[in-house]
Amino acid sequence: MTQVTTTYPTSKGIVTIPKIELHASVLKTDGTTSTYLMPRATELVRGAAELISLTPNVSNNLFELSDGYSTGLVSTTLTRINKRYFMITNVIVTGTGGATDTTTTATINVRPDARGQLNKSFTATDANGDIAACTIIGHIDWDTGAVQYSVTCTTTSAGVTFTTDHSIGKTVFSPRSGDVGRVKVQLKIKGWDVDVDSRDDFEIELETEVLQDYKDIYNVDLIKTISEAIKTQILLNKDHDIAYFLTAAEAEMSDWGASQALDMSDFYDGGSVTVPATVSDVFKSVVPRIAIVNRVIQQNFGASPQYLLTGLNTSAILESLQQYATNFFDSNKGDFGFIGNAAAFSKQTILYSPAISDSKIYPIYKAPADNLSRSVLIDLVYKPLYIVEEITNSLKRTFVKSRTAIEISDTRAVGVITVSGTDEILGA
Repeated sequence: MTQVTTTYPTSKGIVTIPKIELHASVLKTDGTTSTYLMPRATELVRGAAELISLTPNVSNNLFELSDGYSTGLVSTTLTRINKRYFMITNVIVTGTGGATDTTTTATINVRPDARGQLNKSFTATDANGDIAACTIIGHIDWDTGAVQYSVTCTTTSAGVTFTTDHSIGKTVFSPRSGDVGRVKVQLKIKGWDVDVDSRDDFEIELETEVLQDYKDIYNVDLIKTISEAIKTQILLNKDHDIAYFLTAAEAEMSDWGASQALDMSDFYDGGSVTVPATVSDVFKSVVPRIAIVNRVIQQNFGASPQYLLTGLNTSAILESLQQYATNFFDSNKGDFGFIGNAAAFSKQTILYSPAISDSKIYPIYKAPADNLSRSVLIDLVYKPLYIVEEITNSLKRTFVKSRTAIEISDTRAVGVITVSGTDEILGA
């Protein structure tokens, strides 16, 4: 699984991993400040719209009705009304003269034209079933923030009249000389210090005479032979390190929204009534979950994961699903709906290791060109392999050690799909 890691040789035992983040802060009209990581597709990183109650047949000043007017954050000198986003969304009317007097909310969408004119026809229905045809007419002065409007309603129900209580408007205040609605972007550079401690420690237990005999009689360098085996084992041990830190980071993956769970037992019919024809038929349900996590990582980190890390059995099934998804159209038998979710999944490289459970699938991103600031899973190499020889009580002892470190430097670029109930399906 070291294929997914970014190898970073270092000449020091302590390494600082730089991380660059963009933080955006927006001052809202109520005086609170919202802070976001940029870029973020899931958040509106700019001034939000404010809801304002508007009274009919009077002059409503949007600046004075704003939450920020009393605190001095909103005024005609500090802010302006954004002409694109002002609208009236609801009109609250009361019907009288029917079976009972009722108040109802009519949902509308009326926006002023370029000259600030408001004009919209709509219908309102009260709880008695009485229907009124209504028209709202008004005007907004963009410079002063004055909004005036009136609503007239007529109904065919005898003795029933509709009157307007108030309406709800939405407006966005854009900054003029103040800070409300202005996005301030800050660059934050963080350094994370990693101590590349001694990780693997092997002792070669061979008598000096045996070493000499094999060297002189058989021309076999036992130290070299054993060292090669130890080197291979050190590489395999890294898989367990990767699994160890991925498991530890699952809580953070969940906080980022990049965690999905799927119970396969829901798809397994123990009564043999609708038993799936193949294991792949059941595992198709995993692909949409992978697609969901891929897209969450794309939103959070700004890049799509290229790798899927999982166990031996699950990797074999996922590989067969990739072949099925990419080769289906060769049969020329029509469209296949499954291919839509499989489009990104079919391009991901599947890596497997016995160190990872078959119940876990980890989508993970690898930075191109070994960019340390964008790297996710880093293999810090200080001393990849070194031999220490010492003599204790006249006995020569040989140690093979390494000083490397596996680190997950950014959990935003990693996700997890937990698949349970696979014992019956996989025959485990």
